[in-house]
Amino acid sequence: MEGRLRAGGPGGRRWGKLASLLLTVVVVLLVGFGAVRVGLYHRHFIAAYPMNLVWLGGSMVAGVLVFRLNGAGVGLGAVAPWLGYGILAMALGLAVQHGASDRLGRVLGSAPGVVGDGLLVVVAALAQTTAKWIVLRFLGAFGALDRADRAIIVGLAVGLGFGLGETVILGEHLVFRHIGMSAFPLSRIWESAMAVGFHVFSTAALAMGLREGSVRPFLLVLTLHALDATIAGAPSGRGLRAPGMPAEIFVSVVALVVWMYYRTLGSEERMRAQHTTT
Repeated sequence: MEGRLRAGGPGGRRWGKLASLLLTVVVVLLVGFGAVRVGLYHRHFIAAYPMNLVWLGGSMVAGVLVFRLNGAGVGLGAVAPWLGYGILAMALGLAVQHGASDRLGRVLGSAPGVVGDGLLVVVAALAQTTAKWIVLRFLGAFGALDRADRAIIVGLAVGLGFGLGETVILGEHLVFRHIGMSAFPLSRIWESAMAVGFHVFSTAALAMGLREGSVRPFLLVLTLHALDATIAGAPSGRGLRAPGMPAEIFVSVVALVVWMYYRTLGSEERMRAQHTTT
């Protein structure tokens, strides 16, 4: 018997899509409400540094534009019902990451050294990649990954929700810590857009790997995420954190690599589908 997302034929899929859309609306409203509360509480700081808002808005728009390069003809309308799952994956991943990093940080002390920093970076990458995998696995249990085209859509959507949600959380973090931007943050917007792109295309690759029962996409995404966090700076503040332009170039290269890998997997999926139908 098929799962709820596909149960009952087209009608069952429609109700599953409506339930997913409702979840997305609720999650987006909760995140938006939290962001508004932070903005109101720190309104004087935001008024003094309006470029923080420019960065947030620009990063969101640029992230969506990067998503549009998915090469599968998938638009925002197709992914909208599933974005909430990406935000939930982001919340789960960051919660596990921060909890594990705090415990590991207490064990390592204030000067963990190269090995300790490496462990913290791996924890960050593993927590976020595993959170995406768990959410995709959950959706797959209800038939969301049964078809190749649908698996790509769901993967792109979960990645986009994850990336945009992480951008909002980072924006709140900057305000909380009173880190202001005085100049137009073009380079930071670019870096954030590339980070969103990484989440979008890496999660689509994870979805296709789950559909095919392959662990290779998970291992590759985990490795690239760990490298990215090491060179460009982990969310925990650990890592090498290359200065300015080198960090942005490295983030861009990693995003390009994962995009190419996603396109390769998509081409293989289409070839298999054509072979099956002939």
